[in-house]
Amino acid sequence: MVLWTREDDMQHGFYRPASYHHFSGALDTKGNLAAWKHFQTSTSIEAMWNPKGEEAPDKSEFATAAFIPYQTPNYRIEYTLAKSSVPRAWWRSVEHSTSGFVVESFVDELANAAGADPLEFRLRLIGDDRKIRTSPTRRKASRSTQRALKQSFVLLRKADWDKPLPKGVFRGIAGYYSFES
Repeated sequence: MVLWTREDDMQHGFYRPASYHHFSGALDTKGNLAAWKHFQTSTSIEAMWNPKGEEAPDKSEFATAAFIPYQTPNYRIEYTLAKSSVPRAWWRSVEHSTSGFVVESFVDELANAAGADPLEFRLRLIGDDRKIRTSPTRRKASRSTQRALKQSFVLLRKADWDKPLPKGVFRGIAGYYSFES
């Protein structure tokens, strides 16, 4: 087995693409999600390794952030390719790690703006059970929002989610679709 030191890894390994995300959203008077917009720009692994990768780089870099489990009547995503000669690949993680973090962080911001508990807000946004796509490249890949997220979130209720925490102790919640799960 060959193991690189961290220094060797940083010098010779490939990098995950840097990405920039900008979200905007709107809530109605009842605190329901009325609009969601997600803009991302990044270098593309697909564009680096595939001669046709620049034709649709968003399919690999936007990941499943394009298929959020939350209901909103107005939804828009935008992607702009940023070119770079820095070698990049799926070395330390895939695009889903970034997408999951930014999407769920934005949901927390929306819940805060609505004055809602993050768990209850997510349950309300998931709404009725429906199938959503879980892959930008596989047309038939889909998951039930009820099975994949809502059941998990409901378990948090049973785990004393509402119980007050000691000072200086915090908890968080996030749910994300990745690789059809």
